[in-house]
Amino acid sequence: MVSKYSVLYTVYLNEGLTVGELVSQLGKKPPGYQTVYNFLKELEKEEFVEFKGKKCFLGEYDKTTRLLKLIEFCISNKIDYDELFLPKTVDFIQKG
Repeated sequence: MVSKYSVLYTVYLNEGLTVGELVSQLGKKPPGYQTVYNFLKELEKEEFVEFKGKKCFLGEYDKTTRLLKLIEFCISNKIDYDELFLPKTVDFIQKG
């Protein structure tokens, strides 16, 4: 199953693709289109991605760069970034 952060990382690796092209890059079939589209809309509200026409690009904000660096760190160190961003984990880190 694809996650919101997997979609963000795919946009980072394949900037300027349409939603359908991103779905293909994620190895999903057309039924997965709606899920990917919904994640992209969430990421757009959070200003991590932006649409220019039908194409998707990264938001040009410092928070986008920091989040992508964290995701890349997790990937290179074989850490599941989806578990890192669970609300309970984030709450634990904030309290720590």
